[in-house]
Amino acid sequence: MKIRNGFVSNSSSSSFILLVKKSDFDTVYGQLKKKEKKVIDFINSETVNVFDTTLIKMSWNQGDNTSFYNFSFDDENTNEEENWEEIQKAEEIMDKITDKLKKFENVYNEEQS
Repeated sequence: MKIRNGFVSNSSSSSFILLVKKSDFDTVYGQLKKKEKKVIDFINSETVNVFDTTLIKMSWNQGDNTSFYNFSFDDENTNEEENWEEIQKAEEIMDKITDKLKKFENVYNEEQS
């Protein structure tokens, strides 16, 4: 029997936390396509105030423990294979949106593997 203390580093999942100024988030959100907005609306997000700044905090998982497990672009029940394709598309969209948001100053992005 093996006993481990500490973190396991061979995970095939990643967890993300992204903090961005609400005004910057609103700018990017306004430029998104319908499917991209659906992905953003699906993930866990909240408005937080830090000092005098209003931020949007988004958190999600990708990989084996994905936050998009029950996600669908068309709100219909899909089979497992179709669902996996939609999960992959959603994760790709989230990567693109994150890249857009990271271009703004004062963005905190933390990835944990």
